[in-house]
Amino acid sequence: MDHKPSQYLIEVHGDASTQDIPMEARLNFGKAVLVIAAGDGVLSDVELEYYLEMARAFGAPEQALAEYRKFDPHATKLEQLLDPKYAQMARHFVYDAIKVASADGYHEKEAEAVRKAAKILGIDEWTVASLEALIEAENGLKKTRHALLQPPRR
Repeated sequence: MDHKPSQYLIEVHGDASTQDIPMEARLNFGKAVLVIAAGDGVLSDVELEYYLEMARAFGAPEQALAEYRKFDPHATKLEQLLDPKYAQMARHFVYDAIKVASADGYHEKEAEAVRKAAKILGIDEWTVASLEALIEAENGLKKTRHALLQPPRR
């Protein structure tokens, strides 16, 4: 995952870099996103594909994508995957986890899993709620953008 950041990465996360974070930790953060998205009992195809596209934008190599595809999010606990020593990724991780979990609707159990992960990483409740509100606002703006860009109906 060491490469020039994609335009998506720059647009969403600014100049945040994961270059100094070991590959294993990056893979584990990705798996933790999948655990959170499966917090409602199922990792939907929509959530998995959304995450895989996001991982591609981050520059994940094909072997990492294959590992994510075969990963069982019900067989691993967040505590096994998240390492607080990589706190510089924590807010980015929570943002991405909420985005992926809400790809098919943000379930209460997924929100609980986000909060559990945030606590492990030392992120306060206010920040999590603010990130959730940000994503809700972004989704509303996306709907507005799509509606405005549609050709007029006759």
